Formats: sequence, structure tokens, C-alpha cells
Amino acid sequence: ESKHHMPIDVSFYSTACLTLSSPELFPRVYFPLNLLCLLKLHIMLFLSNYIYPLLLFLF
Repeated sequence: ESKHHMPIDVSFYSTACLTLSSPELFPRVYFPLNLLCLLKLHIMLFLSNYIYPLLLFLF
């Protein structure tokens, strides 16, 4: 059990993004929401991969 990584459920966000981008389930009105979701996913990945270990190292 590693405690050096921020507990982020990446699979949940990626699944949510794929669901929002599905034209069968949602109309294209939700396309901007899909972009925001993907952006949030990349930001969270960036924070967990770079910022959080840096904070652990500094503090």
C-alpha cells in the first residue's frame, strides 16, 4: 500500500469523459462539458504526478 501518491480515481474521470463524449447517450450540447472534463483529468494527473511528490519532498 503506497501512500506516496495522491488518491485520485483516474478511471472514474476517464469513464465519465468517455460517457459525456458518447453521441448515443448525450447530444452534442455536452461536448464543451466533455472538454472541461478531459482538461480536469489532465490537470489532476499533472498535480498527482509532479506537484504532489514535490510537496512531499519539500515538506
